[in-house]
Amino acid sequence: MRKIGKILIGLILGASLGFNWWQWQENKNNQSGYKVEGVIDGDTLVLEGKVKIRLRSADAPELSFCGGQEAKAELEKLVSGQKVQIKEKIMDFKARPMALVYVGEELVNQKMIESGWAKYHSDVTSQRKNLKAAQ
Repeated sequence: MRKIGKILIGLILGASLGFNWWQWQENKNNQSGYKVEGVIDGDTLVLEGKVKIRLRSADAPELSFCGGQEAKAELEKLVSGQKVQIKEKIMDFKARPMALVYVGEELVNQKMIESGWAKYHSDVTSQRKNLKAAQ
């Protein structure tokens, strides 16, 4: 029984160290930013390495819906060819990564909401108040 406990503690410790190393690598890479390779729709980007990321707290219409193409065009205008910083990354209920996306000091999520092509979707972030006020 003691041996199983030691193995379990070792597994938990190993998983924790692995996760912390991954977070450290993410933060280290994030300092210089990620190049935007494309825009899928009004709230989803494709970053270098074909990584898709959604704008946290911002919900744009699907491409086939009214305003979908305009929302995509607005997001392209804000991020195409830019390097972006990813902050406060989480997974949504469909296990897709979402984050606050910055170009320099400018919060892209907020710019999309201010443009009217995305609406605020309640979420707990450090920018919640600013995002909600952007509606």
